[in-house]
Amino acid sequence: MDLVVIRNERPGIWSIRQAELDQDDGFFVGPLPCALFTKAASTNQDERFEEVTRIMGVEPNIPYDIVGVNHKMAAKNLKKRYWKLSLMVHPDKCTHPQAHQAFIKLNKAFKDLQHPDKRKALDDKIMKKEEEEEMKAELRSMCEAAFWRRSQGLSMEGDDVLLAELDMKEPSKRDEWMTSLPPERKV
Repeated sequence: MDLVVIRNERPGIWSIRQAELDQDDGFFVGPLPCALFTKAASTNQDERFEEVTRIMGVEPNIPYDIVGVNHKMAAKNLKKRYWKLSLMVHPDKCTHPQAHQAFIKLNKAFKDLQHPDKRKALDDKIMKKEEEEEMKAELRSMCEAAFWRRSQGLSMEGDDVLLAELDMKEPSKRDEWMTSLPPERKV
């Protein structure tokens, strides 16, 4: 790979360009819309520090959280969000000590989201997790219904299996101190 060195008076630019070229996989982001540039340029240092801290706190294998978007977001809106964040955390604009690392982490996450195969794998993983959570919630509600029927003296076929699933055979009992007044409060 031929490396084109761009002479720039600002410190840190060469190392960022080097990192971008090293991780380049052919996806191009494109020019920045003017409206986003003016909006991102108007942010103060506190907002920039907050974004760098947020990005650095997110696990690197969750690109949606790094960019700060929902997995159902359209690619057009995702790109706008990336552009805004990249301007906020760019080391030339932000004086945070970890701005350089956050910028590289943000670029990598966005490239992963642009890659169709990687994004599909991430989406499938998220959908599977959501389905598991829905199934657990449904099982929990079925167990609560079985517990209610048992407490009313009713029962249906399969209630024993449901109650054994969540160990809800006996209702939780309160300790005496929870249900009675202390001696100094008794009349």
